[in-house]
Amino acid sequence: MLVALRDWVVNGHRPPHSRYATLRGRTLVPAHGVRFPSIPGVTFVGGFNSRQVLDRGRDFDAQDDSGVMDEPPAVRYTYRELLPQVDADGNEVDGVRSTQLRVPLGTYSGWNTRRVNFGNPDLCDLSGQYIPFAVHKADRKGDPRRSVEERYGSKKGYMARVMAAVEDQVEEGLLLPDDAATIITQEMARNIGLP
Repeated sequence: MLVALRDWVVNGHRPPHSRYATLRGRTLVPAHGVRFPSIPGVTFVGGFNSRQVLDRGRDFDAQDDSGVMDEPPAVRYTYRELLPQVDADGNEVDGVRSTQLRVPLGTYSGWNTRRVNFGNPDLCDLSGQYIPFAVHKADRKGDPRRSVEERYGSKKGYMARVMAAVEDQVEEGLLLPDDAATIITQEMARNIGLP
């Protein structure tokens, strides 16, 4: 992206199109509108960590975080909570989609819940999670997401999809050719559970 920025400033080449979730595109939605799949063993709480604007009283200086606070502080308002919409795999549909999202082996979420007996279903601040797909259809056990085998058939099929995704990213100006070669090498070495 920095190369694209430089080319835009120095040579007048247009940068890649912006890719972010929007209300208009219905890819930025209220928490209750996120269509997260029902994955066995995963608790989707339908929200992120809410934030509020608090009034700590007139004797508290919010600029330097000092003074005497009123306890409990008064809640002035809660920020509207909007979340990115997800696809059938639970991966966000907008944004700059990496090769791992274009050719997924699992769900990559920007949130995670605490473990049972330690605050579940509260969210872990700033922690995401990876939920791998079953390798074979028979292993899905109620998981609505297609298995690795159903998606790609074989390691060769997986690599064909990786190659196409990497080529698209280079063409879109989102990936440098050197980085594309690195990703291809890494994915060739990855064990996806299929021959």
